[in-house]
Amino acid sequence: VEGGEGGGGGGAGDGGLAEGQLVAGFPDWSQGAKLAGGRMADLAATGCARLDLRVPRKVLGRLIGSAGATYRELCARTSAHIFVLDKEGAPPGWADDSRLVSLMGTEAQVRHARAEVQVLLGDGWKHFFADGKGGDGKGGGGGASPRSAPPAGGFSFVEDAAELKARSGRAARFASEAGKGAKAELRQGASALEPGAVVAGAVEGQSTALEKSYLRLTALPRADEVRPLPVLNDAFELVRRRWEAEACDYAYACEQLKAIRQDLTVQHLSSLPAAQRAEGGVGVSPEDGPRARFALAVYEYHARLALAAGDEGEFAQCQAQLVPLHAAGLSEHAAEFAAYRLLHCAVARGGSLAEELRAIVGGLAPADAAAPPVAQALRLAVALQRGEFGTFFGECSRLHNLAAALLQPLLKPQRGRALRAVCAAFVPSLPLSRAAHLLGFGGDLAVCTQWLREQGAVLELHHSKGVVRGGLLLTEAAREAERAAA
Repeated sequence: VEGGEGGGGGGAGDGGLAEGQLVAGFPDWSQGAKLAGGRMADLAATGCARLDLRVPRKVLGRLIGSAGATYRELCARTSAHIFVLDKEGAPPGWADDSRLVSLMGTEAQVRHARAEVQVLLGDGWKHFFADGKGGDGKGGGGGASPRSAPPAGGFSFVEDAAELKARSGRAARFASEAGKGAKAELRQGASALEPGAVVAGAVEGQSTALEKSYLRLTALPRADEVRPLPVLNDAFELVRRRWEAEACDYAYACEQLKAIRQDLTVQHLSSLPAAQRAEGGVGVSPEDGPRARFALAVYEYHARLALAAGDEGEFAQCQAQLVPLHAAGLSEHAAEFAAYRLLHCAVARGGSLAEELRAIVGGLAPADAAAPPVAQALRLAVALQRGEFGTFFGECSRLHNLAAALLQPLLKPQRGRALRAVCAAFVPSLPLSRAAHLLGFGGDLAVCTQWLREQGAVLELHHSKGVVRGGLLLTEAAREAERAAA
């Protein structure tokens, strides 16, 4: 599966817990928990990282939202698999008011999800990573367990023999006979691997194919199915040339870029070493620089294509991988993508928008935080929250980069709200030129007139040689029509 950079998230044997796990193995204390545990075991077998959070039940609603809206948005934004075990009850030995929330995915996705959850829960975050005995963090050992505390610089997992054996057993259910042997040897640290097949848990590619279909993986691929970095560079250039020459459509470009990303992932070429994933980012070593910058170029390019095509799922996946790469100071485009994240939060308009904006801006370098795209995204977010339509439409007329793709769905409803506000504020009429400016049409009176007619507005137009030269928006008449319709 693409995005399997993180360590396996399986349960430990003999009561040992991998770091980041508060529950050994997988949930099985009720029928509902068993079903969730089965899905989690399937994900762990593909190499997904796992992080357990113990959350007081009284704050779970902040993660779920009305009719599950917040939960769905959280999953889409982080691309992580998030298990909220509420109806399943408290795990054995936990206080009745405690619930298990498990985050699974790549290390970047899990880190992103953890940060988003922290923002949503606010003060409830202090309850996380306690000893697993009670909701107040005072039960049992009376404090945070060193083995369940969040890792300081990314995830590390306990690699004892029982742990590896358990993971290998789960992985065998998803592998072919050839895949079973390769993965078991990998998990057990065997040295009798095919030359060039696996090094330090990552496939070393040997394929020379420039084009490749994207297929989800259920086992470690063979070396002859994976392309090494030089071939991936050529494959990426081929996709770029075809796209820029309009010789392919988005479906083709997306599939090829996903295949490139997958080959990067299974070779551990798309994530920074643990020492370079520390909060705030650090420099990249000379040997890691080329592959990290190539991964950055691929994810940025695919993110832009997905954004322009309206493919929110692929855009979110690319953004999740770009956050740590940008934090390491590898790209001059960090401000551009930070602005996209800010605008996405503003469009979603969650109850914790202010905290989310502060979290995003707080993670940026000072120069990026002051960059024009970021400053503009913050102005737009504030304008949306305050209903300042003039500011919103004024900024929309001079958007940076591809921000228009994120805001396009908002234009129609925002214009509708702005029209109602204008009709309430200016009575009995408003010059058409002023209305066009307030509604975001600039000086284009013809387009503004057409839109107002579609909304049923009452107009008094002044024509010259068949062209609209001015006129009035009869706001009082529009309000009376609206009242009559109501």
